[in-house]
Amino acid sequence: MIPMTSFTLLRKAGFNKKMYRRLAKELGGIRNYGPHIPIHIIKILHTCGLYSAVWALRACPCADKFALMFAYDCAEHALKGQDHQFNEVLKVAQHIVHDATKADEILTAQNMLQEALQKVTTVGDTLAITMLLKLISKPPLETAYSVATRAAAYVDNIDSHHHSPPWMALQHEIEWQKQHFIELLEGGVNNVLD
Repeated sequence: MIPMTSFTLLRKAGFNKKMYRRLAKELGGIRNYGPHIPIHIIKILHTCGLYSAVWALRACPCADKFALMFAYDCAEHALKGQDHQFNEVLKVAQHIVHDATKADEILTAQNMLQEALQKVTTVGDTLAITMLLKLISKPPLETAYSVATRAAAYVDNIDSHHHSPPWMALQHEIEWQKQHFIELLEGGVNNVLD
């Protein structure tokens, strides 16, 4: 099932008012479109942008697994190529996505991250740790937005000194996230939700 929402669900979830109005205008107005008529998340992506679409997953019934998969992929992509001590946490997150984790496994990972957060010395490490804490936390529908934005900020922080202009890494990461989001929606969503 592809994530869908409605104007009623978006309003109830507290969707950004400016984006809500933009979406309403794009769809011909709430009265004409209908407050309870399903809105495909890809329409929100194209009208309001990536992070508005990811945020809107909170207002999509049955999108938990999709949101977790996208969040996991964003974290994994951001940490790829980094010599990180957080590989075990990523494994726990992968188990969460596939409903194969135990409560003690999550608690152990959370405790490890909390300890690491106390010893953090760089902005990049803080972003990585908070991103992973969000990834293994609940509720899953809020996880995708928190993880995706932190993943982009992490990549920007780590790679900005390698690129000119410095925001190039951020731009590349956001573009990757957008393309991956679309791929999951259009092609890979069946694998995610099976």
